[in-house]
Amino acid sequence: MRRIYLFLIVFMLFVTTSVIGCNNQATFKEDSYANFEELHSNVLNNFKPLNFEIISKNETTMMSHTFPEGLKIDSRQSDSIDDNVEKPSKYEIFFQDKQHKNLVKVNLIFTPSNSKKGIVFYQIISPFDNVNIIEKYHDIPRPIIIETLASFGNYSISLNTISLDDSLSTVTNEKVKGTINTHWEFFKQLEAFLIENYNDAKI
Repeated sequence: MRRIYLFLIVFMLFVTTSVIGCNNQATFKEDSYANFEELHSNVLNNFKPLNFEIISKNETTMMSHTFPEGLKIDSRQSDSIDDNVEKPSKYEIFFQDKQHKNLVKVNLIFTPSNSKKGIVFYQIISPFDNVNIIEKYHDIPRPIIIETLASFGNYSISLNTISLDDSLSTVTNEKVKGTINTHWEFFKQLEAFLIENYNDAKI
């Protein structure tokens, strides 16, 4: 009988320890909106990427956008949490490379129902991106925009790098490659910052 009681005590200690351990590891998996706001503040005020300068104001600006009527996919009226304009579902932060050739827009997006991590999509928009365009429309002017959407679990990052070259008629492959390189240079620094400051960002 004593062996049974001893086994039960050991088992309960094991379960308790396991639960406590799981709770201690829940840095972002069970994140609240307050944690998301803290993430935004941390990136806004403490992320200092090399070769880039922040051009956003250092105070929080809440932005929510109203949806058009008649949408079936979402019952909300705006892109805010529970239609509360005090709780936007995303924050935007702007940077510029120090050569003033590219604008970088970072969207921090609150996605509490998502547990997967990784690159969701990566795309390049440029005058040379004609694979899915009929030939007679190949001369339509297009800017150079590089976009990546990455999921870190309960939050996602949408990163847009936009070339500031206004001479679309002289866009070359080298300019496109330069914008791509700038995009990934910034992304890698942001990724390293998130992994260093938020354990759950680790893959």
